[in-house]
Amino acid sequence: MIHLETDSLRFEFQSKVAGFLKSSIKTLESPLSEVDAIEYKPSLFSTKLELRFKSLQHAQEFPEADANEVVSELKRRDRSDAKTFVRKVKLQLVSKDLDSMLEMTNETLGQ
Repeated sequence: MIHLETDSLRFEFQSKVAGFLKSSIKTLESPLSEVDAIEYKPSLFSTKLELRFKSLQHAQEFPEADANEVVSELKRRDRSDAKTFVRKVKLQLVSKDLDSMLEMTNETLGQ
């Protein structure tokens, strides 16, 4: 599960050991400022959620991480919610970028 917080993404997951034994629930939190991109990737046979971080540090704690990217295959029942979630995260990321640009502009103009 992924939760969108005010300034971060909070992840809750269980890893499978030997394909069937589940580990205890782990919780990770990553600041939105470290998220480079999030994508909803539908295809004919599966749908994936791709999350790319700006650095390797934030991705390394995920069992399915590859370099700075985490890819998770979605269950059919979760596809609609995932699509909405990705839109919300992207909106939050754009909002943070705009706030940062406005702040830089105001500093440049001496306001």
